[in-house]
Amino acid sequence: MDIKSVLIKTLVSKYYDSIMRLLKSNPLLSLVNSYIVDSPQPVNLSYVWNFGSLLALCLGIQIVTGVILAMHYTPNVDLAFISVEHIMRDVNYGWMIRYIHANVASFFFIFVYLHIGRGLYYGSYKSPRVLLWSIGVIILVLMMGVAFLGYLNSQTWYIGEYDMISALPIVASGTLQEILDCKDVKPVAVFENLVETKSKVLNMIKSLGGVYMIVNLITGDTYVGSAITGKMGNRFHKHLYGGKGSIRLWSAVLKYGLGNFAFVVLETVSATVTADDNKDILVMEDKYINLVKPEYNIAPQAGNTFGYRHSEEVKSLMKANYSEERRETIGSLNRGKSLSPETVELIRQAALKRAPMIDKTRSLVSANSAKAQLFEVSLENLSCLKIWKWLHQ
Repeated sequence: MDIKSVLIKTLVSKYYDSIMRLLKSNPLLSLVNSYIVDSPQPVNLSYVWNFGSLLALCLGIQIVTGVILAMHYTPNVDLAFISVEHIMRDVNYGWMIRYIHANVASFFFIFVYLHIGRGLYYGSYKSPRVLLWSIGVIILVLMMGVAFLGYLNSQTWYIGEYDMISALPIVASGTLQEILDCKDVKPVAVFENLVETKSKVLNMIKSLGGVYMIVNLITGDTYVGSAITGKMGNRFHKHLYGGKGSIRLWSAVLKYGLGNFAFVVLETVSATVTADDNKDILVMEDKYINLVKPEYNIAPQAGNTFGYRHSEEVKSLMKANYSEERRETIGSLNRGKSLSPETVELIRQAALKRAPMIDKTRSLVSANSAKAQLFEVSLENLSCLKIWKWLHQ
């Protein structure tokens, strides 16, 4: 070995010794040294011990990206959606920061579950680490409570990451606003230019439930309907694009064009409403039907066709379809036939043994029966709508 190599080795050794003395003597660096350099490690140490440090890395990323996003986000009813669009389109790499913030949250939970699995597999919950394990379990419960309670809340109030109600547009054009004023309604969302914004509208209302109104911007005529939670997007497509909803409304869409219609969300429900528990929505729909008097609705009452009368033209078509020949064929199916005495006796005995209807059941039947409704048309609203139609003819 030549003199040059020996000199370099000596200098490196002295430099290393000086660094180690500094690490052990300095109060702060000694803590780092005790945990990173001199800390004894088990012989079976492997890569599965990295999940804790990965969780710390994820937490740091979430803090940094969250602070950056918070600098550009505006928590305002009218500006929340615009601020998110600003982050995605105008902020340098804003789209990447937003997606990193969203996806690292998922990886955080993945690493937590792997970290717990590793602890269970290697027995990290046993003595003398019981206290450490107990603290970890408490942190896990608190973390899941914060995360999943917020996630359940987001199913009702959020689309993606931002507030659903804040994201819904509420600014109407001059023509639509005049119609809404005549109808005396204050919607929570309005959607126009439906030819170009179909996918955007579907994405924003797909999780909603409540009452909606479809407005003809040329005639001022309307349709009022309701949808359970998660079905408003289906109603939107069915009425305006699929032609499988109201026949009157679809005929008007074909006549005036989709671009001359607006979709208005009148009221939403905060709780999840299913088809088996939609009475509240039907009550809401009845309220707006009575208020708006929609021209495209066939039935004057939500949920059934009670009170609807067919036109003479429809009656004539129904009579033509149900001809005398068909009536005679159906009537002759059981004509001349009689039940046997044994069958008649069985029917009689069953009728005699039938228990009478109790008062409670009778009152429930009466309460659930369809009731006739009288509609009063406000002269003020009627005159307002007539004046609007006359001005836009």
